[in-house]
Amino acid sequence: MKRTDAFPPLSLRLKLVLSYLIVALGAILILAIVVSLATQNYFANSQRDQLRSEGEYIAQQIGHLYRAYGGDWRTVPLQQIQTGGPELLIITNQNGDRLLQIQPGSLRLSDDDIPVLRQSLILALQGQENDGRLQGGGDNSSFSGLYVSEPLRYNGQTNGNMIGALFVAVPERFPRASVQLAFLANVNQAILIAGAGVALVVILFSLFLARRFTRPLESLTTAAEQMRQGDYSKRADPPKSKDELERLAVTFNAMADTIESDVTELRHQEQLRRDLLANIAHDLATPLTAIQGYSEALADGVIADEEARQETAQLIGREVQRLRRLVGDVQQMTS
Repeated sequence: MKRTDAFPPLSLRLKLVLSYLIVALGAILILAIVVSLATQNYFANSQRDQLRSEGEYIAQQIGHLYRAYGGDWRTVPLQQIQTGGPELLIITNQNGDRLLQIQPGSLRLSDDDIPVLRQSLILALQGQENDGRLQGGGDNSSFSGLYVSEPLRYNGQTNGNMIGALFVAVPERFPRASVQLAFLANVNQAILIAGAGVALVVILFSLFLARRFTRPLESLTTAAEQMRQGDYSKRADPPKSKDELERLAVTFNAMADTIESDVTELRHQEQLRRDLLANIAHDLATPLTAIQGYSEALADGVIADEEARQETAQLIGREVQRLRRLVGDVQQMTS
């Protein structure tokens, strides 16, 4: 059963264009991935540093308020705490009891993030600053974003007595994070537009290069096809590229010159052979006709005189000798 290809064969020009385009798009894709990852990493580090600085500032505020109100949590006006926006804010005393919890909107902590929150506060109560990310539950009502926990110290000093812990987290879906997401979207869009422009330039440039590469090959193909049909005068047009294609075209034309010269010489020799055979046939016909005529005359008794018969026999002998010379010449020419 004859196998049929699902796709028609591609021309060399199209293969060159596709290869250039694939390489360019691959490079653009790699660049886009690298730029996107680098930008995301930069914003993540920037947001983490910003949140850590804000956590330290709030912790200092709380330490000053605690000292200003006599070191009694019951009298500290925690509602005066200034934050940078809608955040999840939790303040505990040194025993871990929650004194204040501010939760943005209707967002709630997922079941998987509650142990993370508890562990983070425990570390803060032990005097360890820590940060991380709340993963959320995968729905729009769950809280997800970066967090930081700070130990609270008397008068906001690093060497002050431990008075509690602070937990601050920024949700990803609020304006502060959305600005960064919008910037990332703009960067990706700019990369896509630039990639489309580069792809268009690559297509045009590859078409130009492919035409320069394939035009000499098309000329060679045309010349070879004409030679296959018996026209040995056709020549390829060598490109002025000083490369392998030019050498190939020049070599092809030299080969075509040799073939045309050999074919012309063979045709000339064939014509000489035909002329020679025609001359030999003519030279052989003359003595054979004479021999046939003299032999028929002797056989029919037309020549009755003995002297005439002897003379006719001598004539036949001379024509036989002439035939032998012609045959010898032919044998000498073919040896």
